[in-house]
Amino acid sequence: MDVFQLFTSKATVDVGATRVAAQTGSLVPNQWDSMQQLLGIGVALLMVYIEAQRRTRTANHDRAAASEEGWCQMLGSVAAKFSPRRFAPELVALSICTALSMCLRAYGNPGKPQDSEHEEAWQQIQNEWPLLATADTLLAFQALLRLIAIISVFLRACPTAPLKSSSAAFFFAAATARVWLATRTDNYLLDGPLGGKLPLVCEALLALMCAPAGLRGTSQNPLRAAVAVFIVGWCSGKNRLNLAAGNDILSDALFISAHLFEVMASCSYLWRSLFDEARQSALLYLLMVFQQSIGTYYFFEVFSEQDSLVGAGKPFIALHAGNLIQLGLYLTSTVVCLATTCVNGSRQNTSSTEGSLVL
Repeated sequence: MDVFQLFTSKATVDVGATRVAAQTGSLVPNQWDSMQQLLGIGVALLMVYIEAQRRTRTANHDRAAASEEGWCQMLGSVAAKFSPRRFAPELVALSICTALSMCLRAYGNPGKPQDSEHEEAWQQIQNEWPLLATADTLLAFQALLRLIAIISVFLRACPTAPLKSSSAAFFFAAATARVWLATRTDNYLLDGPLGGKLPLVCEALLALMCAPAGLRGTSQNPLRAAVAVFIVGWCSGKNRLNLAAGNDILSDALFISAHLFEVMASCSYLWRSLFDEARQSALLYLLMVFQQSIGTYYFFEVFSEQDSLVGAGKPFIALHAGNLIQLGLYLTSTVVCLATTCVNGSRQNTSSTEGSLVL
């Protein structure tokens, strides 16, 4: 018995029209119902497929738009952080300092020696530095830039700026060492149109600006300050130049100690940028990098090692390595600033996107 016969014999128990259809073996109505059901299922599946494709395209478009909006917001936050409108006072101060430097270079005293013994050396310096007159102009301009950065931080009253607290204490110590050095000997004074008393005035003003915050930070942890002073004093005494007249060991050590204090200031600067969530204007990060790049270039270009200028130890290595370390630390702090700005912009975009999805 085949399946069709088994199906028709079992269908005889039905009644009515179904019984008649089963006895005659006619299955047309049942086949038509099945075709209708299959057709309905097919149409439903087609509609589900079309709707799924539409939702997928919409989700992908929203995701792409959110991603594009995230990049735009990230770049916008970085651009806003470096907007010139936010740094109008600093830009004006930089313009004034640049104009002052150009005027002093054009009309000021270039510092030409009066005696004929150094005439040949002076002419060689002029040939090597035709635009700046002397290489010391770089350090004088660095002192101006550093003063602008310090004044900007304290006038903006930013309590979390990396240049405050322990960094201010180290900058205060470095500026004090330079002013003290100038009162002891003239051999370390800068030459050129921007040299002489102008860098000393900048250092004195810097010391006055950093004194309150520096002394406050020192009073909070006097042991750490004493250890830092001891380390700097010991290293500068063991590695010093021989430029001061009369074998003045203290003056030679003060010159090295000022640079070592600045190295410690840059270390504290990076530490606060990384772990203390200290923030300041983005322009000041770039300004600190720029002013330190000037000093690094000067000491690598001008201060080539000479045995006749060595008083003890390895002072040239201390100067070269110290300035290079400072530049690297300031660059790292700037990268941290940019990365933090980008991450904050991305987080804001993510939170706004999640809020829209919830709605």
